[in-house]
Amino acid sequence: MSIIKTYNPIISESPYTTGFFVKLPVPSNGEAILLSGENGILEINSQNRNSIPIGQIRNGKYSKQIRVDISAHNIEFSFEAFSANMVNKFKFAVIASCLVNNPIEIYKLKIGDMCSFVSSSIENTIKDMALLYNPDELASLLSDLESKQTALTSELIGAKVSNIKVSIENDELYRGHLKKKISIDNEAELKRLELEAAADLSNTTISDTTAILTDVVSGKKSISEAYGELKQIRSNDFEEKIKQFNNLSNLFKKLVDDGMLTEEQATAALKNQLPAISASSLENSKKANSERLQGITNDNNPYQAIDE
Repeated sequence: MSIIKTYNPIISESPYTTGFFVKLPVPSNGEAILLSGENGILEINSQNRNSIPIGQIRNGKYSKQIRVDISAHNIEFSFEAFSANMVNKFKFAVIASCLVNNPIEIYKLKIGDMCSFVSSSIENTIKDMALLYNPDELASLLSDLESKQTALTSELIGAKVSNIKVSIENDELYRGHLKKKISIDNEAELKRLELEAAADLSNTTISDTTAILTDVVSGKKSISEAYGELKQIRSNDFEEKIKQFNNLSNLFKKLVDDGMLTEEQATAALKNQLPAISASSLENSKKANSERLQGITNDNNPYQAIDE
């Protein structure tokens, strides 16, 4: 367990002498005074001070005065606990408000570190609950803890704990597993989107080209007009691929920045996009469209196709 914030409830201990003219000690605000002697321990606080007779102090044979802090303090601590699979652990951080409600008991137990005293009960209860949940059920575990605040401090004697706030996170091993899973899922999704985009673009280009060539055959468009439109399609095709590549490049960069992909994975993935916009791909596209125009010219028109 790692203690982040604690306090010592025993403020001071000093000798105490009784006598005929003894005065009853006055506790400060947020404190209780204990008088310890042969006849036991007497607690003096703001509620009972006026009801304690001086004779009781004279006859008590008290030899020590102890000042105890009974005001509320925040305590903080953290620890790890195994999950249900007994491999991965949950990491817990706890913040709570704590006060001494039985100064005599705290003094008898010689408690000098309230966080250690309180946290042992809370930690044991949480560890037992953690064993019921797997790493992917973190939210359910947190909800269960929030609904069982009383159970966390049921074994405490001498102190009252309230406003318990528990935060949980998975250990490094499980977080690494999640990052790897997210990376794989993202790569698969990117590939799927890439294939869909390529198919849509290809179908659109083929459809537009067919329509233009049909218009030439029917006489609705001249060879020159058809050529200009086909050239524009090729230009748009190239620009669209460049746009897709830039978008993917930005997306891969974000995934690298977020730690979901390594630079090597991102570079390899981007290299796979380069053939789609290579010069050879463009030349093949230009050659195919030129052959289509040439065929129409020879069979249906007295004019030759215009060279690029």
